[in-house]
Amino acid sequence: MSRVNSSGKNQISPDFCAWSTARVCPVKTAVIFTAFVGDTGTRVAGRRIRSPRRAFTLIEIMVVVAIIGILAAIAVPGFLRIVYRAQVTRAINDIRVLGAQIDIFELENSRTPNDLAEINRANFIDPWGRPYVYYSFAAAGPSWKGKARKDHSLVPLNTSYDLYSVGKDGKTSAPLTAKASDDDVLRADDGGYIGLGSQF
Repeated sequence: MSRVNSSGKNQISPDFCAWSTARVCPVKTAVIFTAFVGDTGTRVAGRRIRSPRRAFTLIEIMVVVAIIGILAAIAVPGFLRIVYRAQVTRAINDIRVLGAQIDIFELENSRTPNDLAEINRANFIDPWGRPYVYYSFAAAGPSWKGKARKDHSLVPLNTSYDLYSVGKDGKTSAPLTAKASDDDVLRADDGGYIGLGSQF
């Protein structure tokens, strides 16, 4: 079954591994196992024992979840503020464009348009998905001051028309003294100011 080679070391005879088809050669089995599986464990008496895998503990998982929660609490509000500022900026630019088109219409027709449909802007939507509000004083008649936007002294913001978005909350009120007007993006001083009602 074994023989001594020229170096004096024992060498397993090939006949030993093939002497019986009813037995399995441990040497060949170990070689085949290593070839297919790889050296993933510790060899003990010619056999391989896999090293146990280390799993996360409950405390480690809780720490990771807590860190993710803290990062989200810091990042999400900042992201929402950036989005809101971008929406306000877009509304300001929209009102500026609408105001320019209304002014052109007034120059060409010697009157302000009765509504935004006359300048083909009837379905113009603000960043929060609502139509811009246009209020022509001439079209409203003698009682126009009742619905006109007013400053903190209850003086009308404009002399010919109001143009504004009701803002993120979808609520508004004619005077800027009302809380509902704070997030309105509006035109005031006949176009001299376009911005948030809370900052006018």
